Amino acid sequence: MNIGYVTTELSPFAKVGGLADVSNGLPIALSSLGEDLTIFMPLYGTLDKRELKIRKYPKWKDITITIDNIRYELTLFKKKLNKKVTILFLYNEKLFNRDGIYTDKEGKGYEDNHIRDIFLSKGVLKVIKKLELNIDILHLNDSHTALIAPYLKTQYCNVPFLKDIKTVLTIHNLGSAYQGIHEAIEIKHAGLSYDYHYLGGPFEYHGKFNFLKAGIIYSDMVTTVSPKYAKEIQTEEFGEGLDGVLKNSNKLVGILNGIETDVWDPKTDKYLVTNFNCGKTLKNKFKNKLALLEEFGLTNESAPLIAMISRLTEQKGFELLKEKISELMKLDLNLIILGTGEKRYEDMLKDFMEKYPKKISIKLKYSEKLAHQIEAGADIFLMPSKYEPCGLNQFYSMRYGTVPIVHSVGGLEDSILDYLENKKDGTGFKFYNFDSNSMLKTIKDAISIYKNRKEWKKIMLNGMKSDFSWKNSAKKYLEIYKSLV
Repeated sequence: MNIGYVTTELSPFAKVGGLADVSNGLPIALSSLGEDLTIFMPLYGTLDKRELKIRKYPKWKDITITIDNIRYELTLFKKKLNKKVTILFLYNEKLFNRDGIYTDKEGKGYEDNHIRDIFLSKGVLKVIKKLELNIDILHLNDSHTALIAPYLKTQYCNVPFLKDIKTVLTIHNLGSAYQGIHEAIEIKHAGLSYDYHYLGGPFEYHGKFNFLKAGIIYSDMVTTVSPKYAKEIQTEEFGEGLDGVLKNSNKLVGILNGIETDVWDPKTDKYLVTNFNCGKTLKNKFKNKLALLEEFGLTNESAPLIAMISRLTEQKGFELLKEKISELMKLDLNLIILGTGEKRYEDMLKDFMEKYPKKISIKLKYSEKLAHQIEAGADIFLMPSKYEPCGLNQFYSMRYGTVPIVHSVGGLEDSILDYLENKKDGTGFKFYNFDSNSMLKTIKDAISIYKNRKEWKKIMLNGMKSDFSWKNSAKKYLEIYKSLV
């Protein structure tokens, strides 16, 4: 098959969150199974075309896309990711020559993000038609690319090279802020018909226009990033207003994400003080812990080192931490946190660090190098998320012998086997109620097991020997593609 993959993020070219890693890992895994892929994405102004060897598409003549009576020129660039994966970068100077991907330097979303999404969606289809690409499947990701599905089913349904394309839409996060909710007038700007903006119609959402809802309705298949999350989003609690559209859907499937095991590998990781594996060199993990303690200015090497790498938001469970910080600090542990986010949580963590300087250390930034070092040096990784479509850090943690403690939701439920329920094969610890008492109890349980070095090593090895590569996930996606074609 010829697979098209449409995304707004792709590691290492443009990354805000996990979508970038998925957009790299899944296509590469699919190519290793013999498939040919074309990745479509915007060319952002932050990219150095010369350094990255991104070149203008040969003999390309710019085409025009009209949105709200404004003409935007589309320039096309190209790069080979490997022998079977080609990236096509869509560029317009006015729309994409900016410092950020979705937001400006102050973190404020661009007011014309919806125009940029429309441009990308229309542009992908025009490129396919102009280049006469025989695409069988278009794999769409989140609201930014969701409009491609209704375009194909309505105004492009009889157009050569487009009319037979099937679509798969992956929901990485159903949060209302990620649905692409805009005023109804944007239906007209998008070039779609107002006839479908009736109460409960495919283009109507509480009087507005919801890009993601339209994509869900018109896609041939909808996937999300874990089986548990697929069930959760069909409920009012997690459905974010779209549970009615998703409920009992026969085209909704949950497939657990994978990770790039060549990038996240303690045996070869270039960021580590010393490498290790689950064999004789496992003892080297402690050397990484010592280096990590020094980096964060902590000294108690015998206490379990608990780590978090996270956006600082309510979703990630920081209210639970706030409620129990004084009790946590009475335990024999150290806590380190890496991340940025809401000012109220940044200020809260600064206060914690001032109050407990010998037990807590915070770095309010993001560093890829430090993230790898934390996964390698920490004993425990804490993920008390209120909801978590999939999560990636629990995979990284287990691969590096760092035992996860998680709230049992979404992909955290699917990927962690609770030690207290299965002492033979357990890979971590879960708490099932989203409250601070449950979290604190689970941390205490984990610390008590940590003191039994033989049992703790067994949990570490169970995680390190698990297979979280993209290969298994890619096979499941391939089955979906084949069923549609």
